[in-house]
Amino acid sequence: MAFICKQREKYYLAQRIKKNSKWINKIIRRATPAEIKAYQSTRGLATDLAPVTCAYPECDKVVLIPRTQKRKFMTTYPLRYNRLVQVYCSQECQDNHGKLLEKITNNANTGTETSCEGGEGMYRSL
Repeated sequence: MAFICKQREKYYLAQRIKKNSKWINKIIRRATPAEIKAYQSTRGLATDLAPVTCAYPECDKVVLIPRTQKRKFMTTYPLRYNRLVQVYCSQECQDNHGKLLEKITNNANTGTETSCEGGEGMYRSL
């Protein structure tokens, strides 16, 4: 049965054979791009990234981050450090969201009402 193996950063179609009572990989030919893609998807390399939407409410972009990092952001960090980690697509979105949250928290401390920049809804401190 043939399989894909990687040698010196190149992929080959190989077959495992026994030679002098030892198993060796006999290279048949170079792997095609379709074979390489199928190999990577079964090894988890192609599906290793998880899509996460930008945390800024006005942005709908998707950021791809490793699944292990997503798990840490959503479970480990809140439990260990009591903080929620948010993912942004750019520094601009992070800054804009920070300004929006700052405006809301400043108004909450003064006991006044304010509306979001987009005009959706009102926020009132209790």
